[in-house]
Amino acid sequence: MRNHLKNSIILSLLFVSLSAKALYPHDTTCFPHPLMPYSADEKSSIEDIEKNLKALQANFQNNIAQINQQLQSLQQFLSAQKALKINWVKVKTEQRLSRILTVSYGDKKTQICRAKFISGTHPGLVTSSGCLITYGGYSAFIPDYEILVSNMNTQWKKIDSSTLKNYQNLMSGPNKNTLWKQKFIPIQGGFENNTPLYICKANYNNDVKIGKVINEKICDFADGAKEISTQDFEVLFGETSAI
Repeated sequence: MRNHLKNSIILSLLFVSLSAKALYPHDTTCFPHPLMPYSADEKSSIEDIEKNLKALQANFQNNIAQINQQLQSLQQFLSAQKALKINWVKVKTEQRLSRILTVSYGDKKTQICRAKFISGTHPGLVTSSGCLITYGGYSAFIPDYEILVSNMNTQWKKIDSSTLKNYQNLMSGPNKNTLWKQKFIPIQGGFENNTPLYICKANYNNDVKIGKVINEKICDFADGAKEISTQDFEVLFGETSAI
């Protein structure tokens, strides 16, 4: 690379020098001989060019890696839906849907929705004002959302972060066929920054809340206008044999 750049620069300097001599045949002080050794400043400029090229190459490779991670997350998402035999249906005004999944938590029942927001697709709860999600420390009602439709049985399970991570590897790894042998698997409600978002349940101020799992370790849920985080939570599992 250095020799190629050096030769290119030499040819460019030769062309400039010859052109200058043709225009100013008696003035040789402003244009050095093209075959003279490079100065320290010129060598430094070539090294700077090589550094910039290497930085561009590294940035390009990083972008490719991010795209591959996004594709992997989408594959995980599709694999999970296929195994659970669920559908996400876009809600339209006054539309009546059948087979909407109703989830019990505490003495309440709710329906699960998902909505696109900022950097991902976030699971939430269906309300009269839209899909209630959380992001960046706050809660938000998203009017444009999809609702979870299925007849499958569900369970709340308390699992650690490593176990939940193993389910993700199972969905996308070389042994993903064993996913079908699992009676229950966690329901993936969306993803953010290439990370799957599962549905969680937590106790807070003598009440039961539903939210999303962040980095397999934290459950974020809405409390009024705020987003609350806890590491003590359960994850919503769905039955893979549901029809």
